[in-house]
Amino acid sequence: MHRNVSGIFAVRQMWCLVALTNTSFHFRFCRIRNENVLYICGTDEYGTATETKAVEEGLTPQQICDKYNKLHTEIYKWFNIDFDFFGRTTTQQQTQ
Repeated sequence: MHRNVSGIFAVRQMWCLVALTNTSFHFRFCRIRNENVLYICGTDEYGTATETKAVEEGLTPQQICDKYNKLHTEIYKWFNIDFDFFGRTTTQQQTQ
């Protein structure tokens, strides 16, 4: 199936995709070797970049993360990047 990913280049932090692709490869390799590993990632809703982008778009940090989470999820699926756990810093567990 062909998918249009031209929008991927609109993502501000393209370096992040490169890092995630590399770590995804590494974790797959570790799993093939039967190593006990977890692939964990998340969204930082308290970061300066998030707050700056939220102000720029007239949204709250949580709204901006909701918006871009959808786009990022589609990109991760297209690149076959699959996390064992994907969290957010605004969850009750993270804020305690």
